[in-house]
Amino acid sequence: MLFYSRPKGLYTGDDIKKVMLDFYLINADMPKYTVEADINGEKHMLDKWQPYYIEGLPEGDNMITLTLLDSTGQVAKIPMNPVSGKFQLEKTPVAK
Repeated sequence: MLFYSRPKGLYTGDDIKKVMLDFYLINADMPKYTVEADINGEKHMLDKWQPYYIEGLPEGDNMITLTLLDSTGQVAKIPMNPVSGKFQLEKTPVAK
């Protein structure tokens, strides 16, 4: 199983400079399995289970989709695969 952990919600100020990407795996050992991270349409292959930091994301809405791939590079046939998360970045928080 692949669970999306973060980023999620709203990030503001200096927190938008470096956003942590984190996920959780159950019964899937890396590097036997890999995770494809689609960050706003740009794909990255992750072969280690660790937090990653993303820099240079645009302000506004952002989307990450994580897909667990098997040893042949095919999408693993498990429930909830792929998983996605949407989050927002604001340089200056909007007063409410």
